[in-house]
Amino acid sequence: MDIMFHKMHGLGNNFILIDNRQQSFKPRTEQLQQLANRHTGIGCDQFLILEAASLPSAYLDFRIYNADGTEAEQCGNGMRCITHYLGMNGEISNEEFSIHGIAGPVSCRWQPKGVAGQVAINMGRPIFEPTEIPLDTRQLKSLANSRWQLQAGDINLPFTGVSMGNPHAVFIAEDQAAISLEALANSLSNHPAFPAGVNISLIENYSASKITLSVFERGSGPTRACGSGACAAMAALRRAGKINHRVTVCQPGGDLVIEWCGLREKSDSDTSQNSENERLLSETDNNELWMTGPASYIYKGEFRDEYKSKN
Repeated sequence: MDIMFHKMHGLGNNFILIDNRQQSFKPRTEQLQQLANRHTGIGCDQFLILEAASLPSAYLDFRIYNADGTEAEQCGNGMRCITHYLGMNGEISNEEFSIHGIAGPVSCRWQPKGVAGQVAINMGRPIFEPTEIPLDTRQLKSLANSRWQLQAGDINLPFTGVSMGNPHAVFIAEDQAAISLEALANSLSNHPAFPAGVNISLIENYSASKITLSVFERGSGPTRACGSGACAAMAALRRAGKINHRVTVCQPGGDLVIEWCGLREKSDSDTSQNSENERLLSETDNNELWMTGPASYIYKGEFRDEYKSKN
């Protein structure tokens, strides 16, 4: 059986999207690994599998799989690609609609406020409660503003644990000289503090309105952009009162605009303005975090579902 797929990317974070509303593809780990291989397969960071809606409130259901075949709960860049795919097919307009994944419903807008090529995703409220991330704190020292001190080999660093529907550990490079994303990934990939694994975000520098970030994605590795990682980094800095409610997050693949009021009261140190002109999504302010950025369609093709043909 031949399966149609669509190749898409969000800031270089690239996906194989398979729309199961018109066909039947049942993912299995070995096959996903083969398809994700950039030398012998199609190549991707993650898979987006679309299914018919199981709830009346959702337009469709989706599942996300990493390049290693493991399932992921959430992916901000992937959500933007799904929204763009539906929009370019004429299925939706720029009105807000909902899609449903294993982490729950996700609200989406295609071309928010008429900005061509942009997609806005409501990523929900950042979660800092350790048991909900999940984070095993028995080997960690508690610090202020949802930060923790972690010891792993030569690494002894503070970080912020946060869930955006998937687990993140956010580090700031200024906390230790010569820290690298690779060193963090090697030390923390199997650390007992992260029982479900973890996405690692390294904030290289930041100001009140801008963050420069690199991310190592659980199950995929270093990535040119990570939507949920960008949201987690913004939430961590906002939680600590270090940035405005609207920032640009810069990654190797490009920029995202992240908006979140935060868990603290507005103070004199907050230099952001609350005007309608500044806030891209000002009409939606339920203290939920919004991510806005581009999504791109590359091409469509077919692959032979050899597993299906043998059964």
